[in-house]
Amino acid sequence: MYSSSFKYIFKMTIHELQQICIQRLTAIYPLSEATAIAKILLEKTTGKQSHPATVLADAKSIDDTFLKLQLLEKQYPIQYIIQEAWFYKYAFQVNESVLIPRPETEELVEWLLKYTRKLGGRETKILDIGTGSGCIAITLKKENDQLTVTAIDISAAALAVAAKNARNLNTAVDFRLNNFLEENQWPDIGLDYDILVSNPPYIAAIEKNSMEKNVLDYEPHLALFVPNEDPLLFYKKLAKFGKLQKKPVMICCEINSANGKPTQNVFEQVGFSEVTVLKDMQGNDRILIAK
Repeated sequence: MYSSSFKYIFKMTIHELQQICIQRLTAIYPLSEATAIAKILLEKTTGKQSHPATVLADAKSIDDTFLKLQLLEKQYPIQYIIQEAWFYKYAFQVNESVLIPRPETEELVEWLLKYTRKLGGRETKILDIGTGSGCIAITLKKENDQLTVTAIDISAAALAVAAKNARNLNTAVDFRLNNFLEENQWPDIGLDYDILVSNPPYIAAIEKNSMEKNVLDYEPHLALFVPNEDPLLFYKKLAKFGKLQKKPVMICCEINSANGKPTQNVFEQVGFSEVTVLKDMQGNDRILIAK
């Protein structure tokens, strides 16, 4: 185990420091993932985007690297350690109050951006339900400034992160604290949206045993899990809320790949005439479109 007192009796290059990180991380992660994590870590702790063998790491960088490495060895997510995650093409601040943005959600955003661009200059109001870090809402607005975007979440801590991300990215999104599952709050949320988008909780509590430690132990359960007895709870609410809108609405949401057809049935049963389930890059049912 590294001790900070060592910094006075040896020196190492940034490349050597990186190799130590990779070696220790391969006890937990595949080599490719360990290498990627080590690269991200060293970029933050040394300020270098490459790790040449001839550049010495300073004592402060060595200390910082080994302290963070100890957290990584407990499978604490690198994104929470550096308090940053990239989504689409933007850097978002993250902490344990919000989910770490996933590539699958980027696919949902990309689909929506293509759809909204086809609408031309028509005024389009979007509601992001369960916004978390704000990555969906902010990216949509950032990429298409003609959109009017509102985002809600049950967590005040999550909304604080989202609002900070919007400021950092100079993006205007209306963030609101609401519990979407409470139907008496729906009139306050609004009933005049053109598009509803959501990456809601969809993992049944019974699935916890199959989840990786870095997700289960550190990411917010409020944003991950639904009751075993009602795993489609949020989709039922989404479908019902969508039918209450004062104009035709399109719903675009991320789904549990194990429940593609049952989730599709939820929307068809309340009267959505065109419901499509799209697969992600891995070939799994991931995005539902209901019109």
